[in-house]
Amino acid sequence: MSMKRVWTIIRILITVFLLGYIILSIDIESIKKIMTLPVLLALIIASGFHFLQAIVCSLRWKLLSSSEGFKPNFPIILKTYLQGMFINTGFPSVVGGDYLRAATLVKIGLPVAHSSSSVFTDRLLGANAAAAISLIFYISILFIANNEIIVGPSFSAISLISLFLFGLSSVWIILVKVVNRLNLSFLPKAVMEGLKSKEYSIYEICVAMVLSVIGYILAGVSVYILAYVLNIDVGFLTIVGITSTVLIVSMVPISIGGWGMREASFAILLTPFAASQESSVILGLLYGFAILLASLPGAWYFLTRDKKISDE
Repeated sequence: MSMKRVWTIIRILITVFLLGYIILSIDIESIKKIMTLPVLLALIIASGFHFLQAIVCSLRWKLLSSSEGFKPNFPIILKTYLQGMFINTGFPSVVGGDYLRAATLVKIGLPVAHSSSSVFTDRLLGANAAAAISLIFYISILFIANNEIIVGPSFSAISLISLFLFGLSSVWIILVKVVNRLNLSFLPKAVMEGLKSKEYSIYEICVAMVLSVIGYILAGVSVYILAYVLNIDVGFLTIVGITSTVLIVSMVPISIGGWGMREASFAILLTPFAASQESSVILGLLYGFAILLASLPGAWYFLTRDKKISDE
């Protein structure tokens, strides 16, 4: 058995364990109480805002994949992004959605190095923005809250993950700017080719970062709507900070689609704000379903992808 299959099995087991542990910690009566029309309406509206986030992120990817002589069609970019979101949310794959995105760009005429670089840079710029928001949130808790909020080791550990990803993505952005000016022979050939495929301008990076921040604000709106119907009142800016942090943790590929990690992170991050662990876990589950609902068009496009791309 290959290591890839072993790792997939491990991730499935971790996801099942986390979700099982989390669901068993919830009172069944509490679940029945939230199965109301307002909650279902909030779930639909929340998925709509997450779909808007997908549109914003697709605009970011279109910017990064465009070059002289190649301007990808936005409907194709959006459809492909939704397919990738669906695969990454519901399938036991680490980069399956990203691979599909890069392969689609190659299929419509973009060189392999440039398509791979655009997807990877798109991912890291998104992670950079989320990590930056998360760090600002964490610093505000430490220095502005005046010990009104008790920060535990788990909370701090999650923030360290944000710091690491912020540093990693920032290094990549710097490399994108300097690789064509320096001889970075210590980097693998494939990485060098990807970096050299296109040198992003300061303008492109800044616009991509702004789109990333807008995307995470929309994700925060999605979570805020769900938190409101669950009577979790911690303030909109706090929700945006927590959501960005949760999405950062969900990027760590130790569970399938972030399931289990997302719900546990909400419980860890919301508990210091006097939210009950049960409500926080339910919020995480509902947000996961909102993401899945928003990505359902991607499931249809995935099933009919060959025909759709050739038609357009």
